Amino acid sequence: MKTNKLFILVSKDIPLEDKAVQAIHVACQYLLDNKDTQTWNNQTVVYLEADIDAWCIKLDIKGELYTIFKEPDLDYKITALACQTDRHNIFSKLNLMGS
Repeated sequence: MKTNKLFILVSKDIPLEDKAVQAIHVACQYLLDNKDTQTWNNQTVVYLEADIDAWCIKLDIKGELYTIFKEPDLDYKITALACQTDRHNIFSKLNLMGS
């Protein structure tokens, strides 16, 4: 069974006020993409800042499932990803959003 934590990674290269919006977008996209398989059920959310492109590669290598959000107002750049994983330690070196 998957963890009750949803990890939201937001691009460290965008302003804080935009990070919050991107986090909401990717959380909603995660629920839409995984409506039949996700087990998160609106519990704990962990907001982190990261190099999103690098983390997409890392998560692919680790075989973790995740959802991305591409912001139309930023030329469809990937601005955030959401991942529900039992491997909490893979994100342990990332900073909390806004810190």
